[in-house]
Amino acid sequence: MHNLIIGIDGGGTKTHAVFVSLNGNVLKQATVGASNFQQAGKEGIKRVCRQILKEAAKAGISGESIQRWVLGLAGAGRPSDRLAVKAAVEELGFKNKVTVESDGRIALTGAFVGAAGIILISGTGSICYGLNTAGQMARSGGWGYLLGDEGSGYFIGNQALIAALKDLDGRGEKTKLRQKFESRFNVTTINLLVPKIYNGDLQKEDIAALAPAVFETAKTHDSVAAEILAFAGRELGKMAAAVARQLGLAGKTIQIAPIGSVLENQKEILKPHIEKEVRTISDQVVFRDPQYPPAIGAAIFGLKQENIALTLDILENISTSYESLQTV
Repeated sequence: MHNLIIGIDGGGTKTHAVFVSLNGNVLKQATVGASNFQQAGKEGIKRVCRQILKEAAKAGISGESIQRWVLGLAGAGRPSDRLAVKAAVEELGFKNKVTVESDGRIALTGAFVGAAGIILISGTGSICYGLNTAGQMARSGGWGYLLGDEGSGYFIGNQALIAALKDLDGRGEKTKLRQKFESRFNVTTINLLVPKIYNGDLQKEDIAALAPAVFETAKTHDSVAAEILAFAGRELGKMAAAVARQLGLAGKTIQIAPIGSVLENQKEILKPHIEKEVRTISDQVVFRDPQYPPAIGAAIFGLKQENIALTLDILENISTSYESLQTV
C-alpha cells in the first residue's frame, strides 16, 4: 500500500528526511550525506536516496509504501535542475512519485504552513524567501559561494581566513583568529593554508565549519571577529529587507523565521544586525521560530499534492509525533 510521504531537506552538509503517514504521523527521521545538487549531481542524489531507503528499511519501511517523494534541495532552484533531480529519483523505481522544490520553498512551507512570512536561511550557504497574503513569493540571495551566500557559514569562515591573512601581512588588525586557525590546522603560519584551499584539500564545507570558531573568538572581545559577524548579520538583514520590499511589506508587520545551523545556533548574536537592516523599511519586525523544520515542510507540501486537507488533527499528529522522535 502506498501510504507514506518522504519529506527531504537537502543541503551542502547533510540531508534530513522524514517519513510521514497520510494522517500526519511522523514515523521515522534520518540524517544522511549532503545533497546540494550543484555539488552532488544526479549520481550523488541517487546515492543519498539509497541511503535514505536503507535507513527506512531499518524501521521496517519499504519502498513500496512510498506514495510521494518531496525533495527540497539546495542548488535545485532552476527548472532544469529540478527536472534532473526528479529523473534521478524516478530512475530508482519511483516513476510519477517525485516532486522537487528548492530548499527555500519547503522551508517556507514548514515555517509558516502556507501563511505569510519570511524565512532567512543561513547554514553552509544562505538565501531568503518570503510569501505575502496575496500568495506572491519573493527571493533574495542564494547565488552560491562564488557569487553570494552572504551571511552564511562559508561567508563567515572565508571572511575570517581573509582577516587572518591580512593580519599576517600587516595590512589588517591583529586578530586571535590567525592563531586559532594555525592551531586548528596544525600549521606554523596561516599562509600554509592557501595552497590547501586552492588545490581543493579544504572544501567549501571545511571553510563553513570555521564559523563556530569565529563566534567563539568574538566572545573574547576580538574586534575583527566581532565585525565579521556584524557584517554577516547586516548582509542577512539586507536579504530579508529586499524580500519584504518585493512583497510590498514596507511599513507593515514583517515576520521572520531564522533557519539553518548558523542562525539556529547563533541567532542572538546576529539578530540585532539583521533587525537594524529590516527596520529601514518597517519598525514592525517580529522574529519567530519556524512552526516545523524544512523536512516536515517538504512532507506537508507532499500531503497537499495528494489533496489531503491539513486539518488541525493532522497538524497535531505531525507536531506530537515529530516531537516524540526528538526524545528517542
